[in-house]
Amino acid sequence: MTTTSIPCDREIVLVSWASKGLSAAGHSAEYAELDVTHPSGVHASAEGALACHRRIDVLVNNAGVMALAPLAALRVAEWHQMIDVNLWGVLHGIAAVLPSMLELRSGHSSPSRPPPPSGSTPRPRCTARPSTRCGPCPRGCTL
Repeated sequence: MTTTSIPCDREIVLVSWASKGLSAAGHSAEYAELDVTHPSGVHASAEGALACHRRIDVLVNNAGVMALAPLAALRVAEWHQMIDVNLWGVLHGIAAVLPSMLELRSGHSSPSRPPPPSGSTPRPRCTARPSTRCGPCPRGCTL
């Protein structure tokens, strides 16, 4: 069975580069432009992958943004963007692939890296982002 990686991002240049790197290393790779804040786009991307490859074995929920400002700067619009990407984006991805994984009784969804160890100290300019990441990753985000 051939495994195909399909990196997706709203920055098409980044995913094109990632796909070319995978292909150069001998892997089967495609890429797609995707903004995880739009559920319809996430579902369409998953449906396209399923139509071409018949299954999705692994979803890596790697989308994330971070406002680089102290909380006192009160960049509330940026906080909303972080929630939309870091929390809702993860949930949109799960909603798009979970039905097919359940139907096939196969597949996993996980973050790109495990959550930080408890007791870790946030950096002063990065305190809002960990709050948005705690929603989807309290125990490792594995389905």
